[in-house]
Amino acid sequence: VNVIDVASGKGVAFMITLAVQSGNLNFLEGCLHAYTPYNQSFPGTMLSTGTEDYFDSAWYFNAGEFHLPVSGFTHLNTSDNQITWSAYRFHDMDELPFAD
Repeated sequence: VNVIDVASGKGVAFMITLAVQSGNLNFLEGCLHAYTPYNQSFPGTMLSTGTEDYFDSAWYFNAGEFHLPVSGFTHLNTSDNQITWSAYRFHDMDELPFAD
């Protein structure tokens, strides 16, 4: 899943917000990669080895929701065999620059 997809131009990703609706938590097993430049070969730059790692947590967010200055786990609802989930992370201290 592309979170940011910029094929041309340059800038800095300041904040990433991810909201998911799923039938399971398998999406938390995803590794986040950055590809700068855009056509960089796999694996690019590894940002995390799991979704919860990227948002400064661990073990499927087992400590519950949190709101910190840099990151947070803001929503979890499990009902009707569906999971809705959201988290954020600011990159003001660890910029994610991009350029074509």
